[in-house]
Amino acid sequence: MGPTAGRATMQGTTSHLSRYAVSYLSMMIDLAAPERATAVAAPAPCTAAELLASGRNLDRRGNVGLATDAYAAAIDAARPDEGALLSEALRRLAGLHHRRAEAIAARELALRAVAVAMRAGLPVPAAEALTVLGVFAFEAGDLAEARERFESALELGAADPELVMKVDRNTGLLHAVRAEWPEAIALCQRSAALAELHGNHAAAARAYHDLGLLAARQSRFEEAHRQYRRARGIALREGDTYLEARCLLSQAGVHVALERWDQARDGAERALHLFDRLDALREKGAANRVLGVVFRETRRPALAESRLRSSVEIAVSTRCPLGEAEARRELAELHRWQRRSTDALAELDNASSLFSRLGARADVADIEHRIARVRGV
Repeated sequence: MGPTAGRATMQGTTSHLSRYAVSYLSMMIDLAAPERATAVAAPAPCTAAELLASGRNLDRRGNVGLATDAYAAAIDAARPDEGALLSEALRRLAGLHHRRAEAIAARELALRAVAVAMRAGLPVPAAEALTVLGVFAFEAGDLAEARERFESALELGAADPELVMKVDRNTGLLHAVRAEWPEAIALCQRSAALAELHGNHAAAARAYHDLGLLAARQSRFEEAHRQYRRARGIALREGDTYLEARCLLSQAGVHVALERWDQARDGAERALHLFDRLDALREKGAANRVLGVVFRETRRPALAESRLRSSVEIAVSTRCPLGEAEARRELAELHRWQRRSTDALAELDNASSLFSRLGARADVADIEHRIARVRGV
């Protein structure tokens, strides 16, 4: 059966689905039935549960377009008694919109996921969606809202270990912004221990990665590298493209700190390639920042400035104040090296304001030190 005939048959048997579901199923049939295929293709998923499972798999492997369509199709196909499934599909679709910096759509979908779960009397799915809203708030620089969302999620889902490990890890990162290291490390370690206890390898890998971030922030680079390597190994085994890319970029940051410029550039470029595939705009900005530092330190100022300005622009456009502050700090260092003191001070002043808004005391102190150095104090 050719693609056209297959699509006609599919549309005849899935008339209850919207154009999103039909579009997704059409693409699946087209992908499963190339012109030279000789075997009968596996049937495309058509129940809401099958569509959601397919979306998860596509999402994990980095096929963002089809994953988006699969989640939308699952939402359309969900029956009135499938509240948990509908809430999860809404939440996961919200995550993809957030990754593409489509903030309004992401927030609306996540709020709808909470509402669906609460109406169905399902506290854990509601808590999962609240956690996602907390992550959105955190990345937008609203740490008070993020903390409130995480606390609300924990109130609803405290009996669910999968939920607790997510909230612990994200709350740990809130503490990290303010350099509250004992609290941050304890929460991320607890998240990792819970994930290990329950055999959740993907959650354990995310916790290992974040423990690596905490170690790197404290200049414990060998420990950071060990945690990143551990997390990336799981990401590769699980086929988690997004986590793999994050690990590559974080490892590149360690290479920068240890002045391993070739390894840093290679890791950042590989991460950037994956983030481009994933439509992960914020993360592309972070990768450009690392590449800008590499080019600055290897005395290629034009390339460095291009990458660092791109990082600033992406952070501004995606409402990511922490990323913007970090990029401006690195751009200021380039200007200092070029003896462009006025430009350096302007970037440092902007970075200081952003770090102050976030309550990032250690970073504010670092900026003050850099300002004094530029002024020759």
